[in-house]
Amino acid sequence: MIPTRKPPCLPIEIISEILSWLPVDCLVRNKIVCKQWCEIMQDRSFMLKNMHRNRECSFHYREPYQENGETFQSFYTFDGLIMERSTDFNKYRIKNLALHRVFDMPTPPHKSEGMLPSYVHQGCYKVVSAYGCGKETNQCGGFEIVTLGREETPSWRALDTNIFSDFNRNKERFWSFGIGRIAYFVRTSKLGSENYEVVSFDFENESFTTCVLARSCFPDSSKVFAFRWEDCLALAEIANYELHVLVLKDYKKGRWAEKKTVIPLKFLKKGPYMDHDLEPYRAIDGLIWFTGCIYLAYSIAKEKIVCNIPIKEVPTIRTSLVTFKGMRLE
Repeated sequence: MIPTRKPPCLPIEIISEILSWLPVDCLVRNKIVCKQWCEIMQDRSFMLKNMHRNRECSFHYREPYQENGETFQSFYTFDGLIMERSTDFNKYRIKNLALHRVFDMPTPPHKSEGMLPSYVHQGCYKVVSAYGCGKETNQCGGFEIVTLGREETPSWRALDTNIFSDFNRNKERFWSFGIGRIAYFVRTSKLGSENYEVVSFDFENESFTTCVLARSCFPDSSKVFAFRWEDCLALAEIANYELHVLVLKDYKKGRWAEKKTVIPLKFLKKGPYMDHDLEPYRAIDGLIWFTGCIYLAYSIAKEKIVCNIPIKEVPTIRTSLVTFKGMRLE
C-alpha cells in the first residue's frame, strides 16, 4: 500500500500575507474554511493591513438622505466605518457598509457639538462628545464619553472637567477632529478677540490638555481652518494666494512652531479653481489635500496640482472587516 503524503502546510505568516490582499467579500466567504483562517481575519493588525491593501470602496451618501422617513447625515469615517447622525432626533449610529452591519449608539444626554471616535484596545472603541451650555436649563458645557464593544448596552458617562463649561456654539467658531488616539477641539469667539483655545483629549487615559494661541496670529477667525498637518494639529488661513500655516508641534507642552509656514497657491490666481471655496483638509507626504466642491492634491515641492477629482467621484470609504460587539445585521 502506497503511503499517502500530506500536502505541505504554509507558515501562518505566509497565509496571512496572501489573505491580506483579498477583497472583503472574498474574506467573509473564506472565514469558514478553518478556525485558523477565521482567527487571522479577526486580528486587528490584519484588518488594518487588508483595509489599506485592497482598493475596494463602499459608497455612502455625502448629502443627507432619507431612510424610513428619517433623515441621516454622515459626519465622520474611521477604520472602514462611518458615523451618521439623525437630523430629526438626537440619534447616532455607526455602520460597516461592506458587511451590512450597524450599531445604534445610546442617546447622548446632551446635544453633541463635536463627536469623535478612537480605537483603544481589545476590540473596543471610545467616543467622546463635546456639548455647549444651555440658557433654558442653566446647563454648563462639557464632555461625555461612551465605550463601545465591551457591553451589549453601553451608556454615556460624564468626564469630570471644567473645560468648555462656558462653551457656546452660537457665539464661537469651533473645530473638532481626531489624530490617532488624540481628539482635538478648538474654539474661539466669532466676533471678539479671545485667543484660540485648543483642548486635546487622550482616549487611552481619558486626560485633557489645554493650550492657547494668541488671536493676533489669526485675527479674523472666519477665515481660519483647522486641519491635520502630518500627525499634528494646524491652524491656517488663505491670504494673497498663499496658505499660512501654524503647526502645534507638541500638544502636551503647548508648543507651537516658531513661525508660520507660507505656501504659495499659484493655482488660485487663474483657471478653474479661483472661484471655488476650497479649504485644506490634510497635509501628508509633501501634499496638501483640499476639499470643497472639488477634491485636489497640491504638491508643495512642485507648486502644482497633482490630483484633481470631482467631489462626486471621490472614493468614499475603504471596505473593512472591522466590527465590534453589539453591531447587528441591517
